[in-house]
Amino acid sequence: MDVSAGCLCGGIRFRFVGEPLAFYQCHCTDCQIQTGSAFGLSLVASAEHVALVSGNPKAFRISMPDGRIKSGRFCSNCAARVWGEPVRWPQIRVLRPGTFDQLLPFAPFGDIWTASAQPWVAFTQGPQFPGQPEDDGALVKAWRTRAMG
Repeated sequence: MDVSAGCLCGGIRFRFVGEPLAFYQCHCTDCQIQTGSAFGLSLVASAEHVALVSGNPKAFRISMPDGRIKSGRFCSNCAARVWGEPVRWPQIRVLRPGTFDQLLPFAPFGDIWTASAQPWVAFTQGPQFPGQPEDDGALVKAWRTRAMG
């Protein structure tokens, strides 16, 4: 893939060149609140495949009440989140495909936090997890094997 992307106002531009490690739907209440929607789309990529083209995204780091830490980058002008930076995996970026300039030729494969999903949401054909998968690589493995189905 070679995808250009950016925030709502155009102040932040970045590029993703590489293959996704995973692409899934997250139904946690954090994603619902952060997106203002029923779920968040997460395209997991190696940090080395994501390059800032222009702008200066502002960092955020939030300590959640349960001890988790959420971090990433957003545009300080339009407040669009451009990517997440998992504290446990600094070599990873979690991209929001809604920021991409082009439509993706593939669908997400897998769902996490299905226990908190809105009751009318349709899940993907991939694996479903009621919470965070115990195996951190489960969605990566599923993404790699999805075509073998």
